[in-house]
Amino acid sequence: GYFNVILIAVTINLLVGVVAWIISPSFVERNIVGYENLKVTEGECAYDGENNYVLLMVYIGVFVSGFVTLALEVLWTRLLIMILLGTTYAYSSVLISVLAGIGLGSLLLSLVVSRIRMHLSHLGLGYFICALLVLSTILFISYLPSAIRWYGLEVSTNWTRAVLGKFLLTFMVLVPPMVAFGFTFPYALCLMRSVSPNPFVSIGRAYGVNTIGSILGSIFGGFVILPLMGCENGVKVLALALASFGIVIAFFSMKWRFISAILCLSTLTAFFLVLPTDLMREINNFYIPWMHRIIFFSEGVEGTVAVSAPNIPKPEDERILWINRVQATTAVEKGVRMNRFQGILPLLFDRNPQKVLFMCFGSGITCGTLAIADFQRIDAVEISPEVIEASKCFRDKNLDVLSRPNVNLHIDDARNYLIRSNDEYDFITLEPMPLALAGVSAFYSEDFYRFCFNVMSDLGMMSQWVPFHSTDISIVKSVVATFLKVFPEAKGFFINSDLFIVGAKKPLHLNPARFQSRLEANLPLRTVLTEAGFPDTEEVFATFVMDREALVEFSNGGRTITDKNPWVEFSAPKYVYYRGAVPENIRNLKKYFTPIDKVFGEDKDDFALFNSVVQRQKSHYADLDGVIKYYEGFTISDDLRESFINSLKIDPKNSQAKYYLRVIVKTQIESYIRWDELEKAKEILREVSPYLKDDIFWNNWVRNLDI
Repeated sequence: GYFNVILIAVTINLLVGVVAWIISPSFVERNIVGYENLKVTEGECAYDGENNYVLLMVYIGVFVSGFVTLALEVLWTRLLIMILLGTTYAYSSVLISVLAGIGLGSLLLSLVVSRIRMHLSHLGLGYFICALLVLSTILFISYLPSAIRWYGLEVSTNWTRAVLGKFLLTFMVLVPPMVAFGFTFPYALCLMRSVSPNPFVSIGRAYGVNTIGSILGSIFGGFVILPLMGCENGVKVLALALASFGIVIAFFSMKWRFISAILCLSTLTAFFLVLPTDLMREINNFYIPWMHRIIFFSEGVEGTVAVSAPNIPKPEDERILWINRVQATTAVEKGVRMNRFQGILPLLFDRNPQKVLFMCFGSGITCGTLAIADFQRIDAVEISPEVIEASKCFRDKNLDVLSRPNVNLHIDDARNYLIRSNDEYDFITLEPMPLALAGVSAFYSEDFYRFCFNVMSDLGMMSQWVPFHSTDISIVKSVVATFLKVFPEAKGFFINSDLFIVGAKKPLHLNPARFQSRLEANLPLRTVLTEAGFPDTEEVFATFVMDREALVEFSNGGRTITDKNPWVEFSAPKYVYYRGAVPENIRNLKKYFTPIDKVFGEDKDDFALFNSVVQRQKSHYADLDGVIKYYEGFTISDDLRESFINSLKIDPKNSQAKYYLRVIVKTQIESYIRWDELEKAKEILREVSPYLKDDIFWNNWVRNLDI
């Protein structure tokens, strides 16, 4: 946890300080003699004893190098997480590489300091070399995606090999310039000591100036350079500034000034000519689907945001929102279905929510669904303005949510907004990024849930998305267990490959009749739900899978996630590419599945509707075996097709089963056509057509099928 780590760090620092204080008198007595030998003699100095000028240049140099170093670390980090994925391990790889390079450079100087001559022109050349090495990182970073693919590190099932391999590649890219920076700083201090009348004071000031430069560099790098210029241009501008400063102080301190300047400028120009002209395009091509193009791209303070779409428009909408190279949401049928469901969750119960807090805006599809569901007020909070701009690419799916009068948009950190809020909310929901990413655990911690609990009204509710993919069964259990630790009432719903938990202060009662009345009175909502695969009330309520008692059993053995100990940030990255996650979690869910008639009890407003909901849920339960096989990769299996046909025999109106059957059969038929097994393709077509005869997507596809 954070506290114990800080305690250990403080203890180590105190011990080092005590040891240094104890040994310092004898150390100084032994080593103070000989300092004068490092002074530059009158004849050796090219500026004839103009020590004040040398000191000034050194002060400026250590400020500039500190500024550039920390600004570069910010920009390099943003560039590299676009390749490495923004996990805690990726950030650590960058930090370790930077610090190790500085340390190696200082160590290198200590080995040769007694054999080299202190001269301001050498310091200038050192800064120039630093700049060239900084520029070289752009070239090397452009090759990183290819290297990662070549060594099989991107989707490797061997997590240790993948994380070490990516670290080593990062280390090789960043260490050369950082060694140069690590060499020039102590060199500048040695030069200062050789010309200063009071070297100890001067060195202390130099450290102060360097620290101030570093602080300003980290601020300007993240809040000014990155959003104004982007990472690639920012690195180039910083390198150019450092090279220019190095040339200036070397130019005024060397013989053959003109020739030296021409050589430096020629070298710098040659470096710029060989650098890639669009590094971000190279990186984007690494993670977006190969048949996609970028239709929106922006680098902001909080993240690099992109939207991709197919080069050739397809019937299936495949627009994808990417944040720091991670797929945040998508406009495909399956993704929209989940977003629409999240937007109607508060309408499933026996209460009348009016005020909603929605965090993590994404594409705005969920918020758009909330906006047309007759809520009085929706406070939508998003930290990145670039995400809001990107959401305009999904205007047709998010129902032009930015123009809705009941939506109040806040550009803010969601947790801070929540903590500062004096309002009471009837419903709280959010769409955080995957748990594997650094910082995301703050939206899954016990502390966060307590903040939400505190701003909920007495009849308030909160929903939490719990992905079954790219994770591990122990992590899913821990998320659910942490949620249940705060909310005394809870219900679980399953859609696609995701679990949604709804928590509340007071008992939650499902009310299909009330929901159906709301739909009948709200044509726009009914229309978008039908398009998303929820044509009736039964389909919505059939997603129910667990009551609170079942959720408790389901999460048994889970470990609490807290702000003080975000252990999940170190565990979740190991399962990003784990293909067995969804099947494992669904099998665990099946053990604790709750029949919906159990939670209705005697409170049935409409017996016919109640019976049809029960029947649809039985059909959805039968789907689970097929979903398991689907995520295990058995897309050509006849058994997989049969699983969803059996579900449709239980309830022919099961839209979820129709969706999976359509996707699977399309893959199977296209495969058999490719293999010239037309009879098998026709046989499958005849088998499934009775079950999909009312499916618009299926009928459109069949019309264009040539067999």
